[in-house]
Amino acid sequence: MDLRRVEMFLGVVDAGTFAGAAARLGFVQSTISAGITALERDLGVQLFDRTSRTASLTTAGRALVPEARALTARAALARRVVQDADRTLSGQLTVGVINSIRPIPLPRALARLNAAHPGVGIRVLSDAIGSAGLVERLRRSELDAIIASGDLTDEQARDLLVTPLCTGALVCAVGVGDALHPHQALRLAEIADRRWIESPLGQANRSITDAAFGRAGLARQVVAEVADPADVPEYVAAGLGIAIVPDFLVADRADLRVLPVLDTELRWSIAAIRLARRRSAVLDEFWRELVATVRGHDPARQPFYP
Repeated sequence: MDLRRVEMFLGVVDAGTFAGAAARLGFVQSTISAGITALERDLGVQLFDRTSRTASLTTAGRALVPEARALTARAALARRVVQDADRTLSGQLTVGVINSIRPIPLPRALARLNAAHPGVGIRVLSDAIGSAGLVERLRRSELDAIIASGDLTDEQARDLLVTPLCTGALVCAVGVGDALHPHQALRLAEIADRRWIESPLGQANRSITDAAFGRAGLARQVVAEVADPADVPEYVAAGLGIAIVPDFLVADRADLRVLPVLDTELRWSIAAIRLARRRSAVLDEFWRELVATVRGHDPARQPFYP
């Protein structure tokens, strides 16, 4: 069926007359009449009972109406999809990231964005204070989006759109020669008096760990602060102290032992965060690419969102 003729058919249905359809669609009445006649010939049925003033649907015409509407809706959707695919974005995207985003396939998402929209410039930045610093820079509009800790208070998340991406356990990492039993599950009181390696104050993992010991009424000695959380396991392996770190940083390391903590649930989380009020075609496209890439990245790690 010719789509234009189907649109003429629906025009007559909605207007109730050939003249009304012609006025709505911007044709002369004879064009509408010829189009309907051609459609009837294609289908081999009569669609309207015509009078000098009205056009009423036949049984065949009534049966065609829902199919015709579905056909024109699908055609409109196809038109939008093709037009969107041909739309090339340009501009600048600045993404702030915490140091340890190994579970998040950000490079792959940015590669997909670049392939679809090569006119978009990309900058990836970090902040020495970690998630807290990134949130502040986001609020100052220095960054378009951030990949940071999803462990935000209601006040910290004010006016932000937070999309959780993944989460996992924080575990205690010790050297292979440590006196702790290799398969021992720990309680905070058993390890509070050890020498600790930590991230700087303000970074998410440090805040989570400090809060857990604070709730337990325990103090601890931090002997070293390491700016990049990904480097903390190296200092543990060297014997400087012990640390609580994200599980993905110490997976499959033969020079470390990983021990769970029993008396509190310690978890890390990573989220994509943007200002809720911010509207940008480039940012929206990046958001779609990031979520789509995360969804298909690593089904073995749960949960991935959204």
